[in-house]
Amino acid sequence: MDLQMSSSRVVIFTGGNLGDWALRLPQPGDYLIGADKGAFFLLEAGFTPDLAVGDFDTVTPEQLEAVRSGSRVFRGFDPIDKDYTDTELAFRIALERAPAQIVIAGGSEAVLTTRLPMCICFEPRVKRVLTPS
Repeated sequence: MDLQMSSSRVVIFTGGNLGDWALRLPQPGDYLIGADKGAFFLLEAGFTPDLAVGDFDTVTPEQLEAVRSGSRVFRGFDPIDKDYTDTELAFRIALERAPAQIVIAGGSEAVLTTRLPMCICFEPRVKRVLTPS
């Protein structure tokens, strides 16, 4: 996988609660990660995910093919044989890029209020975790 360290900001779009509010987040130069259905959300909105990651258990076969062909890099995982949620996978990859800031958009309450905060509570680069208001 190409993990160029050129972006100062990584924006992760997770599955779940994404909508028009999230389309205002990407800025020129951002590295866009679509986690599971978040990758399809980006494509539908006219953005090209730099990375699509996850088990893609929430997309249809047609949507999965669109994500595979429309993303710069695709990393699929077995839904059973993986240690992390799709959002955690995206977050861990974002950390590898060493950005100045990581923005997480969307996500289910279950992920954002249980496992994910353990990853981000001591991570100073995470400036915002966004869910719809």
